[in-house]
Amino acid sequence: MVALNQLTVVTGILVTNLVNYSFANYGEDAWRWMFGLGVVPSALFFLGALGLPESPRWLVKVGKKEAALKILKRFGGVVFANQSLSQIESTLSNSVQKTTYSELFKKGIFPAILIGIGLAVFQQLSGINTVFNYAPKIFQSIGACRMTSYCKPYLLAA
Repeated sequence: MVALNQLTVVTGILVTNLVNYSFANYGEDAWRWMFGLGVVPSALFFLGALGLPESPRWLVKVGKKEAALKILKRFGGVVFANQSLSQIESTLSNSVQKTTYSELFKKGIFPAILIGIGLAVFQQLSGINTVFNYAPKIFQSIGACRMTSYCKPYLLAA
């Protein structure tokens, strides 16, 4: 699932750059189209999210077992729905209801939190964001971008 998420992010970035490149020679106001077209995938995602059902686990937790069963039947049939519902009920009966922030500082959890935060910070400091921010400068330095209308606004801002 992590690899699929990363693939979709990189594919989105590629499509965005290709669309922006296609608008590169449309004049000084092309950036407005580049910026505005970002609404399209967001709108599609929003419309798709409207059709998403509630989480069956949440429905069982709040006492709406029939609604959860109906959703599970829609995705996998009667046998799947009954098996999933029994698994959900068993995990909910065994789960801890209340936790506190002090549990984050326990010996087995705190190092994992520090590693997670450290990786996120390191990714922002040394990740692809830097390449994206300085891509026009990088392309110009290797001779691939000779002050075209695509690179010019970015180079002036940098």
